[in-house]
Amino acid sequence: VLSNNQGQIKTFNVLMFNIENFWFKPSPVENNTKTIEEFLRYADQLLLEGASDFNGAIGEINNKYKTCSSAVFILSDGAVTWGEDDTRLLANSISRTHKVFTFNTGMEGSDNQLLKDVAQKNGGNCISILNEQEIENASKTLSNLPWRIKSISWEGTEDVLMAGRPEFLFPGQQIILTGRGTPHSDGRCRILLEQNGKSFILENEIEDVITSPLPARIYGEIATHQLEKFGESTEEYTAAYAVKFKVPGKTCSLLMLETEEDHKRFNTSTKDVDYLVSVKKVNDLAAKILRENAEENVGP
Repeated sequence: VLSNNQGQIKTFNVLMFNIENFWFKPSPVENNTKTIEEFLRYADQLLLEGASDFNGAIGEINNKYKTCSSAVFILSDGAVTWGEDDTRLLANSISRTHKVFTFNTGMEGSDNQLLKDVAQKNGGNCISILNEQEIENASKTLSNLPWRIKSISWEGTEDVLMAGRPEFLFPGQQIILTGRGTPHSDGRCRILLEQNGKSFILENEIEDVITSPLPARIYGEIATHQLEKFGESTEEYTAAYAVKFKVPGKTCSLLMLETEEDHKRFNTSTKDVDYLVSVKKVNDLAAKILRENAEENVGP
């Protein structure tokens, strides 16, 4: 971020935190190769361990830079283990003078909702990074403003999922789409994007069609991982998807039941699994949970 945006980020400082806060310098320093290398040497000597006080770090930034407008890049999984953990309160605690950028890596244990809410509160962005190759593009997000994903359609398919479930796309970002059904041979995938009140349709035509059982597995893996992030709210359906597509993870162990006799032995039913997967689509479940969470955050 610093090296790729030296034309826009003239000075910088870095706050490291666990339940305490550690500043790189008492005041901002010039953004150049020398100071970046100095910071990296400093960071290599730190040992941050224990709990994470996200609210304490936000308060420290607000207090130190309360009168200046800043771009704040938060490199955290958002997992709060100390102090205030209410997502709405944390998002509202960000000073209005700060535009916040967070990064969703899709790693287990991340609180993606917190990262999104904190970033979007003052017009910032939560940027999805699925692999190391995307880090370079993501670091240029200041000069390449991302687009908010409004909807995705793919002719011949339903329940279209995007790996990592990002809310924004930035130029050059690679994505993986999957869904149920068989895309039309001449069908197109359309992603409706929005940026600063302007709409744009990203449209791609399918060029190569390969017949393989692998796409079903890809859909099942992406679907299971997205449902697992909702925890107990979708536990019954997450288990069904994990068993149906044989996806080991937080929901299912590596012991897979391959035959009907195995299911009888362990008192499970493939019919129940098939039914739950067929009637409950991931996007419908996610929309329901997010809607309920939004209503709870608003309160009476």
